[in-house]
Amino acid sequence: MRCGLILVAIFAVTAGAATPDLVLEATPERLARGEYLVNNVVDCAGCHSQRDVSKFNVPTLPARRHGGGLLFRDVCDTCFTPNITPYALAEWTDAEFLAAVTEGVRPDGSKLSARMPYLAFAQIDREDIYAIIVYLRSIPPVAGGPYPRDFATDYVPDFVPTGVMRRPEDDATEVERGAYLVGIAGCNGCHVGPPGSAVAGIALAGGREFAFPGRGLHRAANLTSDVRSGIGAWTRESFVARFKAMGSPAVQDAAWKPGEPSSVMPWWFYAGMTESDLGAIWAYLATVPAVEHMVVKWEPLAGPMPLINWVDIAGNASAAR
Repeated sequence: MRCGLILVAIFAVTAGAATPDLVLEATPERLARGEYLVNNVVDCAGCHSQRDVSKFNVPTLPARRHGGGLLFRDVCDTCFTPNITPYALAEWTDAEFLAAVTEGVRPDGSKLSARMPYLAFAQIDREDIYAIIVYLRSIPPVAGGPYPRDFATDYVPDFVPTGVMRRPEDDATEVERGAYLVGIAGCNGCHVGPPGSAVAGIALAGGREFAFPGRGLHRAANLTSDVRSGIGAWTRESFVARFKAMGSPAVQDAAWKPGEPSSVMPWWFYAGMTESDLGAIWAYLATVPAVEHMVVKWEPLAGPMPLINWVDIAGNASAAR
């Protein structure tokens, strides 16, 4: 994890200015596409929901889905993710919603934490962004927020994709579809080679650390085509089956016991993708150049387990159960 300055002020000057009169029609096609992307591909809930830390895979608390209040804290900044349901955003215009998602700017001109991957979202096919906005406007409101935020300095993402990610045409190849899905799912955001390592900045090389004292030190897997340390030996069938199995109720309802391994990979989320889309992701990953980088995915990490949910920190844990 590293800190630094990032020039986001240039976005604040024109937040929403390019589309001030934007009004999005909630067509059935947009709602269906948005529902699929939000709930299975883009992982909005992964950050914007409080989590059930008693479970093996730390899934979202159902009553708090998209209601914000998940704590991010390190030497860079401290912030709780915001509520993205109509409870908090009903008064925002579509142009203001678009500016927040793709420029990192609130309606009042203040900036979001750069943990919000707006630099990446800005490059997603615009119609898919519209679908996401339309769907989020349709979900039930979840009471919560606004939450505290304290940005000591700006967090600089380790990976910012370049170029615009265009949604593939209907006749696109499976690899082309997979490349788009890997891009909008933000796979490299976790699976990029971490700073200071031998694979620093290498796409999908794995090793980025997610530390949870008292629970373990988790590292993202190597997703390149390397046979020994990556997924080069996996078949399409085994890749799809892994997601479906890990996303099953048996796994997601499994309790976590102190001292035992756990996983912060949101299997419960991505498992909802169709087998066709998961197969396309595998097809694309099979084309990623092999990087030999053996990753130890979990090891014990001593220390008191930190509180990460606003309801726990505020002393009202029962409200989310």
